[in-house]
Amino acid sequence: MSRDFLLEHFGTKAMIARFCEETGFSRAQISGPQRRQPLVEARHELFRRLYATGRLSLSQIGRMFDKHHSTVLHGIRQAEERMSPQGKR
Repeated sequence: MSRDFLLEHFGTKAMIARFCEETGFSRAQISGPQRRQPLVEARHELFRRLYATGRLSLSQIGRMFDKHHSTVLHGIRQAEERMSPQGKR
């Protein structure tokens, strides 16, 4: 394995760990099937942040959380919509 791959991999793990600390949700909760609104919104935001790094594809993010790439894309779009001035909430 290349050094860059290892740095990206561990950087991603650290980013997920920090996000879990920030939100109070565990990695298992983020990866799980629960659909409570606060958890879903956190999951979507994590997908958005991971994709925004440019290091991971939708499919790679999906594999990390046992989700289909289209689910990841939908989550990213939902997170972006919530962030927009005209977005939900």
